[in-house]
Amino acid sequence: MNNMNSILKEYKAKSNNQTIESHNQDMFKLIDSIKHIVNIDKNLYDKINKCIQYHDIGKITNDFQNNITSTMRKCRHEILSASLKDLDIQERIAILTHHKSIFDINEKLKTNRQIKKYKEELSDMCQKLNIHIDNNTIDIADFILNVRKNESILKDTELILLKGLLNLVDHLASAGIDKFDTNTYFTDNFKFDNYTNIQQECKNTTEDCIIIGRTGIGKTEGALYWVDNVQNKEKSRRIFYILPYTASINAMYARLKNKDISTGMLHSKSRYFIYKELDDLENLDVDSKNNIIKEKCQMFKYMTKQTTVCTIFQILKAFFGCKYSEMFISMFSNSIFIIDEIHCFNIRDLALLLTTLKWLKNNFNINICIMSASIPTSMIELLQKELNINKIIKSTYKENLIKRHRVLLQESKYIENDIELIKQHINEGKKVLICVNTINQAQELYMVLKECYNNTDINIKMIHGRFNTRSREKIEKEVTDKNNNIQVLIGTQAIEVSLDIDYDVLFTELAPIDALIQRLGRVNRKRVIKDVKDIYIYEASKISNKIYDEEILNSTKNILKSINIVCENKMQDYLDVVYPVVNYDDYQNYQNSYLSILSEYKVGYIDKEYSKEMISGNSIDVLCINLLAEYKDNINNREYILANNLLINISYYQFVNLSKKELIVYDKENDVYVCSIEYSEEIGLKINQNQSQII
Repeated sequence: MNNMNSILKEYKAKSNNQTIESHNQDMFKLIDSIKHIVNIDKNLYDKINKCIQYHDIGKITNDFQNNITSTMRKCRHEILSASLKDLDIQERIAILTHHKSIFDINEKLKTNRQIKKYKEELSDMCQKLNIHIDNNTIDIADFILNVRKNESILKDTELILLKGLLNLVDHLASAGIDKFDTNTYFTDNFKFDNYTNIQQECKNTTEDCIIIGRTGIGKTEGALYWVDNVQNKEKSRRIFYILPYTASINAMYARLKNKDISTGMLHSKSRYFIYKELDDLENLDVDSKNNIIKEKCQMFKYMTKQTTVCTIFQILKAFFGCKYSEMFISMFSNSIFIIDEIHCFNIRDLALLLTTLKWLKNNFNINICIMSASIPTSMIELLQKELNINKIIKSTYKENLIKRHRVLLQESKYIENDIELIKQHINEGKKVLICVNTINQAQELYMVLKECYNNTDINIKMIHGRFNTRSREKIEKEVTDKNNNIQVLIGTQAIEVSLDIDYDVLFTELAPIDALIQRLGRVNRKRVIKDVKDIYIYEASKISNKIYDEEILNSTKNILKSINIVCENKMQDYLDVVYPVVNYDDYQNYQNSYLSILSEYKVGYIDKEYSKEMISGNSIDVLCINLLAEYKDNINNREYILANNLLINISYYQFVNLSKKELIVYDKENDVYVCSIEYSEEIGLKINQNQSQII
């Protein structure tokens, strides 16, 4: 076998005429650049190199070489490649499954006709390699059968890394990507004349930690200083910055990118965000744009950028059997995880996230930093227990004593009945923020106030979750522009996170205390010490009790009765009264359900339906009827991203109710669900109560 390289120089691996030997050399270079990133030991390094050497040798057969682009083969090349004896069990499995699941491979060797073709192709391969079948090959069908009988060998963590890294370098080499960005040092990028106590403490912390501090205290920079402390000497470990919302991710991606930090992002709308980045580039035709977007998405997907900003679902999908899941897990190995705004995760998502992080920490040597402006003590204790984190970093600045907000609890009164008071503040020239718990309520208030100020220069805007991506991006850009003239902003929970806005007065419906704390953070953000702003809090509508737990709302209301001026150093006390315990029964139920999936994770298995049940099964994209013509034009012009961003994400329950009333139908020709309710760029999709029970 010593002359294998010279033999492989004679045969093509790709339709672009690249030889197998050349493709292998590209992969060898890539694995050399990865070994420090994921901390590959010598044994694993030797195994991966051996897998690279052998993984494509099945392509030297006449069947492959005579028609490289064909998808119809007498025998798949990876089956042939895995048939040589000079491989151990792990190496053989990695090569055998590097394109298809073990189920799919098994189906290729079930009939006598398939076995006969396999033996013919194996003979052709061995002849070209100058080796004897009897002495140098195994019966791969028997091998697969034995693996299926003893599937525990597919759970080995070293095998996960072996197959994952083989997939990774194979895909990267095929895509023409030849390097991983490294050498990020955040301390050089974020420098200040003075550092907060959180930032100072993070600069001296080398263990996993939880950071707690109000908005603007420098938690993000502190976490990035901590990253520098836990980095390896090559400064090459991957960094995953997890946020709950796409708007948060887009903002963090832009912030890091503007600092020339190697940054990628992963979420369902990331292609559109990349598309918008190309607006400044002139004379780009559709094909050029699509090629640039594809290239960037590949770099982001394969984590060639050192920092990846993403949702938790981009992490979780690997553990629900997505295709090439081992590739993603291999890049999580030896990585650094920052989880921001953890208070925003519901109990199910929290259980999935913490269980995943715990598994990665126990098996793949990750470091973890968790951040929030507000975490109840009960949740802190849960985080410490689950992730074995001892270090807690809290703000001790005197700024905690600043009084910014006056609570004016409007008991037994609904916000829609206080329009005159809202108008009074608007007429006084104040910037008015209105936050309610349902989209329909926001839309109703918007239309009332728009009519009141129809013939004036008062600028009123609205933001909520029933805008499509195109409208949402435009609205977010406008409301966060420091020079905007938006005097009144009406919204839902979308206001609570990510938006860097500063208003003079807040009118809000009652919500859980942690949600209210976030809403308060959008008022008097400049923190002028002597200036206290009014926060009007109204009874929550009956529908809010379907969104929020009624007991938590009542506890929050009781707390508010005792508050006049909000003391920021008492935020923890407020939270602990409302959330004395975590709903541990629900947490454990979700965790146990997930652990049953995680414990059965096996290399070479693919679950094509992974996202529907556990990850994204709670909502569905629909297209409003008045945007159908534009959607079709975009598809015809290959502007697929623009087409996709006309869709609106609605809840599954709304989808069912509207479908029952025949207000949503499936358009087979355009492969999209079409809603007969017209879309408005101004107010979004408006679903009336008589159209859907869930609003």
